[in-house]
Amino acid sequence: MADISNIKQLAKTLNLSNIAKGKISLANQDKRTLDFIESMFLQEIEFRRKNRIKLLKENSNLPNLKFKRNKLQDGLLWQIDKIEKLEFIPEFKNTIITGTCNKGKTSLAVEICTKAIENNNKVLYLLLDEYLEIMRDKVIGGRETKRYKDIKSCDILVIDDFLYLKLTNEDMVILYKTLLSINESHSIIVISNRKIQNFVDAVEDKFLMNTLVDRLKNNSHLITL
Repeated sequence: MADISNIKQLAKTLNLSNIAKGKISLANQDKRTLDFIESMFLQEIEFRRKNRIKLLKENSNLPNLKFKRNKLQDGLLWQIDKIEKLEFIPEFKNTIITGTCNKGKTSLAVEICTKAIENNNKVLYLLLDEYLEIMRDKVIGGRETKRYKDIKSCDILVIDDFLYLKLTNEDMVILYKTLLSINESHSIIVISNRKIQNFVDAVEDKFLMNTLVDRLKNNSHLITL
């Protein structure tokens, strides 16, 4: 049997303030009517939830990829399952996924992020070149593009093709300053073909890169595929 207090709570979730606050009384409604109202409210909440997830997926820019778990060792599967509990998000922890081509690095990130989206978290996927272009507009040009605002408002920022090509000194400085700033209030997933110890080979300023890597690695999940 539907409970009036529960219906009021559902109404509050739906921003139906007059019902939630009791200005529209349900006291004189029979059991059948209350059951119907509760059922309609629950369906509406679920409909809105699914629409929000759909919108979050569309705005995430995630590629349409499926991660294949077969042939992975138990230890790696355990680590992935632990990440997918999503405890890293409120703690602003990072995940660094490395490995050679066609190992499933990007599809693993998509799987993690899809679970985060289904948990109502906002995700944004970018290639490193795209990220740097957005940040050049902000740092050099002083322009806050829509994508820049998306970066600032997301819970998880995914950067793919990380250091696929060598960086200029200017881009290295931009990457260092902006990523450290973002990591203060966001989780970052980095995807790279390079081993972590080889990140320094992509830049001239080894000290700056080592400092950035140390900060990103601090208390992070490290996965090699």
